[in-house]
Amino acid sequence: MLHEVLPEKKPVLRFEFEKYEPVPDKPGYHRHVRNCTKGEFEDALEEYLKQEWVSSRNNKGYSDCHSVFDWLDYMSIQSELGIVEKRDEEIPDFRWIICWFVEGGSEGHYFHIEAVEPQTHQHIPLILAKTLSGDPGLANMINMHINQFIVRAL
Repeated sequence: MLHEVLPEKKPVLRFEFEKYEPVPDKPGYHRHVRNCTKGEFEDALEEYLKQEWVSSRNNKGYSDCHSVFDWLDYMSIQSELGIVEKRDEEIPDFRWIICWFVEGGSEGHYFHIEAVEPQTHQHIPLILAKTLSGDPGLANMINMHINQFIVRAL
């Protein structure tokens, strides 16, 4: 029996959606400066997914083991008008960050990551990712890892 050796996991640093700075005249106090940008969020999510590992069966019945990020065929920042690189765009105030996946029209699965606006509950697109694997079990595992990152960040 073959055993795969997985790379050593690095400790996951807590990602902060809100950025604070110390108040100079009030030691121990901090003030909100801004929310994180879509680029900061994408970079942190990518780093996290590179540290998480998932196995899947290939067509010969053997287990393929890769980082969660390696199973994705792409991951891009998303805007209202589609996929656009707006790395410096600040994530607006939100009530929730949500992630779900849907089966693509021809192959694979799409993962939608969106912020939900607090008053209107409008969905604000953040990131779109895709895997060409048609394995729904793998899609569930990828979705679970993305949601774990989001929960740890909140």
